[in-house]
Amino acid sequence: MISLGEISQLMSGQDLNPDDYSDSIPSEYPYVTGASSLCEEGIVLNRWTSNPKRIAKRDDILLVCKGSGVGSLGKLANVEQAHIARQIMGIRAYNNVFQPFLYYLISSIIPNLKQKATGLIPGIDRDAFLSLHCCIPALPEQFRISSLLDNIDKRIAIQNKVIDRYQSLIRAIIQQSQRNSSSRVYLREIMTERKELNTCGYDICSVSVSKGVINQVEYLGRSFAAKETSHYHVVKEGDIVYTKSPTGAFPFGIIKQSNIKKTVAVSPLYGVYEPKSLEIGTYLHYLFCSPQNVQNYLRKLIQKGAKNTINITNQHFLDNQVCLPGPKDLSRIVFTINSLAKRIEIEEFYLCQILIQKEYLLQQLFI
Repeated sequence: MISLGEISQLMSGQDLNPDDYSDSIPSEYPYVTGASSLCEEGIVLNRWTSNPKRIAKRDDILLVCKGSGVGSLGKLANVEQAHIARQIMGIRAYNNVFQPFLYYLISSIIPNLKQKATGLIPGIDRDAFLSLHCCIPALPEQFRISSLLDNIDKRIAIQNKVIDRYQSLIRAIIQQSQRNSSSRVYLREIMTERKELNTCGYDICSVSVSKGVINQVEYLGRSFAAKETSHYHVVKEGDIVYTKSPTGAFPFGIIKQSNIKKTVAVSPLYGVYEPKSLEIGTYLHYLFCSPQNVQNYLRKLIQKGAKNTINITNQHFLDNQVCLPGPKDLSRIVFTINSLAKRIEIEEFYLCQILIQKEYLLQQLFI
């Protein structure tokens, strides 16, 4: 057994003063600030500095050691060098260890590192990281292990691109249908508010940007509902749910259709609506998958209250217009989108199986 401190060099990052970096003027050194700076290609190029203090070099491993995204891992793969902030550790293997092997070795101990994250703002301690012990095979074996896992990562990247292409095709269909449609309707003409309350004790659901209406226990591991849920709103298959809660790229909240076959319930803060047809609900769901479309629709209706709260009644949500294709076009569009959505489900299942395979190998190869 050997410690990580004996096989790798670790460099802690340092924050820069606002005068020392720019978000608009590219320079020689990109500035890596945290988990949001990491991407599949390497790092996101959206901030730069001409006055670097902690310089990571190409192929260095980047570990998020503090704050949001602690334990996230990446590689400096798309630039020669970059300045790293204090939320980042830069890691480089010594000569007796293959750098890609070190990356996968650290990947295998990420769960352990996250458990060791301490403090009010979770952080991975430098000494705790360097003191972790592991077994290191001979270099030829390191090459073979790294090659195997690298091939799996390439397959994961390809699978993600396949999914992205299908999703892009759905977005393009919606955009084109909006350009071709001359008919504008108020949502109150095609949806009505569902005011049924949860007197039967249905399962409690949340609403996710990526997954839509989801069961809290199945997806989040536990229920976040109040003890008494009889005042929660009932949601049936095909219903549209509006959350009124800002999240990420959706500052006015998200709008999703429920694809859950059985009746469920959601927070009383949410608005629930029954569309005139399942096709209309499906079309609106994909229309409002676009953050820009949601903002364009809600901007005229929303009033921001104290502490940035969103003030809008369930009925007032229906008081704006959207472009809606005619009945025949709508049927064809929804049929095509549903076919693509089913294909995406299949591809996401394949992706999940590959990720499970990688996780298993990481556990077995780095015992």
